[in-house]
Formats: sequence, C-alpha cells, structure tokens
Amino acid sequence: MSQPKQQGDLTTKADVVVIGAGTYGIQFARTYLEIHPDHEVIVLEADAHVGGPWAAHRGYETFMTQSPVDFVEFSDKPLTGIPSKELYYCHFPAKYYTNYLEEYIDEHVYAGKALRSRIQFCSRVERVMKQDGVWNVSTAHGATFQVPKIVDAVGMTSVPKIPDIPGKASFRGIQLHHKEFGQLNILERPDVRSVAVIGGAKSAADVAYAAAKAGKTVHWIIRKSGTGPSWFVPAYGLGGMSTCSSHGLWIRLMTPLLASIFAKPGPVLRFLYCSPIGQAIYWRFWAFVAFMLSYMTDYERKDGRANGFHNLKPETGPFWANDSTSNLNKPDFLDTIARHVHVYRQDIHSIGETSIETSDGSELEADAIVYATGWTAGMSYYDTSLASKLGLPITQQAHDEKSQQKWQVLDQEAEVQITAEMPMLSHRPACWKPDTKRSPLRLYKSMLPITDQSIVLLGKTLFAHSFAVAEVEAIWAVAALDQNISLPSVPEMEREIALTVAWSRKRYPSRGWQAMWFPWDSIPFTDMLLEQLGLSSHRGSSWWSDLVTPVSSSRLKSLIGEYQRLHG
Repeated sequence: MSQPKQQGDLTTKADVVVIGAGTYGIQFARTYLEIHPDHEVIVLEADAHVGGPWAAHRGYETFMTQSPVDFVEFSDKPLTGIPSKELYYCHFPAKYYTNYLEEYIDEHVYAGKALRSRIQFCSRVERVMKQDGVWNVSTAHGATFQVPKIVDAVGMTSVPKIPDIPGKASFRGIQLHHKEFGQLNILERPDVRSVAVIGGAKSAADVAYAAAKAGKTVHWIIRKSGTGPSWFVPAYGLGGMSTCSSHGLWIRLMTPLLASIFAKPGPVLRFLYCSPIGQAIYWRFWAFVAFMLSYMTDYERKDGRANGFHNLKPETGPFWANDSTSNLNKPDFLDTIARHVHVYRQDIHSIGETSIETSDGSELEADAIVYATGWTAGMSYYDTSLASKLGLPITQQAHDEKSQQKWQVLDQEAEVQITAEMPMLSHRPACWKPDTKRSPLRLYKSMLPITDQSIVLLGKTLFAHSFAVAEVEAIWAVAALDQNISLPSVPEMEREIALTVAWSRKRYPSRGWQAMWFPWDSIPFTDMLLEQLGLSSHRGSSWWSDLVTPVSSSRLKSLIGEYQRLHG
C-alpha cells in the first residue's frame, strides 16, 4: 500500500486515483476495495456531492428515474423505502436514488475507512499527465496525486454543451443549462412567468413538464436541423409480461433484435441480418414498435393541435435511437405537454433582450431560457499529445499523419466487414449527422487504451441500463489493472476497435460517430465483458429463464466472489 502524504506536502501518493464520484466512480472504488481492502484509494469529485446527474444539488421536485426500481441500484444493496404512492410502474422520484448513494458511501467500509472518507469533494481535476511511469493528477486547488494506476470515471453528463446563438449575450432574463435547473430553482421565482426550453431529448421533456406544472408559459423549441424529438415509451409493460416496459427491453431474448456488435454471432443473427426473410421479419417488428408507440402517444390528439404537439413526432424509427428515449414516468405527462406546452420544430434565428426569434419569424417571449442541449466529453485535463496516445477524441488535424493513415485503412476494412455481416444497417434513413471534426473514442472494450494498461476510462459510453454496466465495467477494470485479463495483440485490438467504430456509425447514424452512444446494447456488452473474464454467475438458472428474465442489478450479486475464487 502506498504511503499517504506528509503534513505540509501538497503531493499525495496512493495506489489508485479515481476521477469522478458518480455511479461509475463509486462502483469502481467499492469493487476495487472489495478485492484490495488495504489499498489507498482516493476519489476526486469536482462537485460538493456524489452522484453526477443524481447529485442532491441537481435534483428537482418532478425529476423521476427512467429505469424501474430494481434496475436503479447496485447488486449488494437493494433500494428500499420508497412509498408505494410514489411509485409509477416501478419508476420513482430520483431523490430516493440520491439518498441511496449517500447511504452507500457511508455503509461501505474497508480497513476502517468508509467510501465517503476517501472522496475529496470540490476537487476539480485540471491536469493529468504521466512522468517516469507514474501518473500525476493535479486539481484546481494545487494538490497533486502520484499513483501507478488511474481510473477516469467522469461520465457523459458532466460538462454542459450550450449552443452559440446570435444575440445570446443581450438576453436580460435567466439563461442556464439543464445541469443547473435543480440548483437554481427558477420555477419558484415570481418574475419568471415564461420559460423557453431548447432541446429535443428526455431532459428537455422533463424541464418542459416541470415548468408547465409550475404554471409557467412554456415554449419548447426543437431545432429543425438536429436529430429531432425523442420517442415516448409508456411506463407500463405490454402483453402481460411485466408491470414495467423497461423489463421487456432488458431480456436476452431481445438481443438478436438490437443489431449489437457485442452479441455473440450465430445462425439466428445471420438469418435475421443477412437473409431476405430474416430482414423482412426484422423490419416488420420495428415497424410494429413504431406504430404502437405512435398510437399510444397520439401525436395528432385534438387537445394538442393548437400547441403544436404533433411536432414531437420523431423523424426516424425507434430502432435507430437518434436521441435518448423518453419514458413516460408520470401518469399525466402527455396530457400536461399537449395542453400546456407550446412545441416548435424550428431553428433559432437569434435571441433578443426578452425573446427568442425562430427561423420562421416567430417571436417567443421568455423570462428564462433552459438549454437542454446535451453534453461535451469532459476530458480536457489531458493534453492533446496524451489524449492522442490514449485513444481519446481529439481534432482530426491533431493526429499525426502516420496514425491517420493507419486508422483510415482499418476503418475502411471494418466498414466492409460490418456491411457484409449486417447488411440491414446499410438501409439507414435520411437523418441529421454531426460535423465529424473530432476522432472517435478508440479504446479496447471502450475502456482500455492500447498503449497503456495502467489507466482505465469508465462511463465514457452511454448505455440506458447504466447501473449494471457500471458494476460490470468496474470488475473488468480491476481485472485489467491487476493484469488478470489475457489481452489480444495490439493489431487484434486495433481491428476490434475499428469494427466497433464502423458498426456504431452505421447502427446509430446521428449519435454513433464518436463510438460513445450505445443505448440498447447494455446486455450484450456486459455479457461480452463477463465472458472474457470467465465469469458466469450472472446467468439464469436455466436457458429459458436466462432468456426471458429481466437482467436486473441483483443478477450481478455473486460476481466479485466468483472473480476472487478464480483469481485468488
């Protein structure tokens, strides 16, 4: 175990530094300490609370979970104590998960130290570099940590992305990103009578709903030149299989219908993806899903016509996941939006002192503007040279010519292979595509740099079932840092990475260009990682139960014990 810092010394030595105390960072620290209880682990968190998007200061009254209660927990601690009156088809107010995380870091104690005591709050990382085989992590307060291993667990919802709109600086009202919505409490201010919400995904829908419930005049603007609005999915299950719709998605029986590169190939997948009959079955299934979702949402409902409710109908089918899906986790969600929210599908021309002008000439009065416009990859603490070596997204021009040529060849070969193995992905719909000025994420298994196995990056890809992914990524990361994974050769890893990038761009045409958007791939992704580790305790008791039982977090309970028995 490394020795802690001496009094008066701003340099601290430890065994591992974890950047970020969100879901991924907390679960890695817990998993690592279960296996190495005497090691010195330091977690650096930029905010004053744990949880990332679930942190106490980011919550608000109507903020609900997107996943059911048995999926929003870790395997070693069930989430309990939620009053039944606050449950809506297994969905619940997010504040209960916030409290759950606070309890979690207090209850997990190793070598006499709780997880909470290992977290240094308000410690924003400003620089990460490596010298003489040792990682140096520096914070905004001037502290430096020297460690042989580092885990970057800063998630995908940390650094806000706010569009640069002409006239934005002249606006006299309040402007904020969705990240600040819970903290600033603008809906309680009497001078905020009208709210403009910019964005088309679930976060925008949540803000629009909250503002409407607070009695505000709400203008919800979804830009015409973007990915468009997300699909709405009912909270209740269909076909009598479950009380929650999410349960039907998170079963292994659904895997062949997701076109995931992480799924193990076999005759069923070849039939569905390559044969004319299989493809016909495949697309008819997804056409039926789109029809059912459209029917249940009723975009042409009479009470929403005057408010532009029809503008919420997505332009592409749910299979392509061009934006995050919105789970209808409130019984009056659609009624509130249809009757009390004005929806616009227009680009924004400019922002004035008290209004927003859209591209069709409409002028929308607003006292506050909420940008629910997404996030940027929060990895600015790596300089360009180190980021390039690690395989992190940087501008294309920043890559050396040799590296660019190598990946260009690999990407072209991967494109041919994906087209041959999944020809149905070539029939992509016309949709918005980003300006690809940055390179994609090029990490082995989306976590491990090819050039350096002393650093692992967790939570850099978006999954809908992120809690289970966090737990599996954690044990895989421990195995990688402990060199308990038999890694393939560098050329083999490069080919696999290129295949993932090529598939991601075909599978998710609007969001997959940086290979960081895998919303439907949680089960095949985690199965792939656990199979590589030689672990199987997460599987069902029989082949049938393994196919049809929802893969909730409780299925992962025995993983650490199984791993310890395997590796000692």
